[in-house]
Amino acid sequence: MNKRLNLTLIFPKLKNVDLLKDMGLIPYLLDKNHNFNSTITCYKNETDYSYLNKEVKGQEVDFIPKNPFSTYWYIFKNYKKIDILMLVHIGSSTIYMTLLYKLLKPNGYVYMKGDMDTFNYPSKKTNLSFTKWKRAFLYKKFTQKVDLLSYENHYTYQFLNDIPSSKKLHIPNGFWSNIPKMLHIELLPVEKKEKIIFFPARHGSYQKNSELLLKAIENIDLKEWKIVFAGDMTPEFIITKDKLLKTQPHLQDSLLFLGNIVDKKEYYQWFNRATFTLLPSRWEGFPLVSLEGLYFQNILLLSDTIMSAKDLTKNNTIGFTFEGENPTALKELLLKVVNNEINIEEEQKKSLEYFNANYRWEDLAQKISDKINIDLKER
Repeated sequence: MNKRLNLTLIFPKLKNVDLLKDMGLIPYLLDKNHNFNSTITCYKNETDYSYLNKEVKGQEVDFIPKNPFSTYWYIFKNYKKIDILMLVHIGSSTIYMTLLYKLLKPNGYVYMKGDMDTFNYPSKKTNLSFTKWKRAFLYKKFTQKVDLLSYENHYTYQFLNDIPSSKKLHIPNGFWSNIPKMLHIELLPVEKKEKIIFFPARHGSYQKNSELLLKAIENIDLKEWKIVFAGDMTPEFIITKDKLLKTQPHLQDSLLFLGNIVDKKEYYQWFNRATFTLLPSRWEGFPLVSLEGLYFQNILLLSDTIMSAKDLTKNNTIGFTFEGENPTALKELLLKVVNNEINIEEEQKKSLEYFNANYRWEDLAQKISDKINIDLKER
């Protein structure tokens, strides 16, 4: 049996909720299902990391002091036993960590998860010529030293010309199907789905663009359909939606505002009941809610300003995109929904098949494991 490889993810900002996202699940699944011993290194950002007790039980976490130098000191103390250093998001701090680790252990392996909703590190606007030169220099050194960079969507591939193709791997974000199973949630059959458009977000956040939906549904008869807003609402958004309901009283029974849902089972049951998941964001990288929607056989309605929209809809062949910042475009799409102009059963089937073929974390972790092991064998 091959020696198990020691993988350390350094992600200082890790919170409990992140343990069930990419930052927690990649190390956990590599440890659980593959030939890795995984450790996550982070600040203690919360008093309780409850998911370590059940959902990702056995995952080792090293807490480090919350100061700008603790990550570098951790690498300096532990580099000898780290076979693979995993980092998230290309930035100055992760590049410095890459260079430090490679200086101390030239034969070590660095895996960078791109985590890119935008990518402008080398060309980020600044008036300081020294800063421009420093970024260009650091990025060039990074491209030479990094061993593997995974990118989430095909749109960002165009920005990675300086990274050799042998060092790049397409790994979209995923969803772990064990999460609903641990909560004893069974997928509802299509015939039991309800006429619900589910919209989970931080309503009132500029990024999430919830106001676009409020504009789009003015003067629409949603008939038997309901739009369910889940998530915190800013005071400004509450004022806006109250004005809408006052001037459009026919929408009172069609809109449901749940607020923040703390209970994970309740949250997933809304996906389970829903037929559509809506996301009109001004920008996103690879939003988890879209993958949760696909898992629960929801049909995606996505703004085309989301970088991964084409990937998530397979170039508009699964689910639908609409022109961002255009309430009329969203209104026309919603009218297709309420007027039964969409073959819902067929679209739901395609959504689930697409999820199973592309976005299961179990399969994505396998791809990462295979790539790392092939690279190491070829050295």
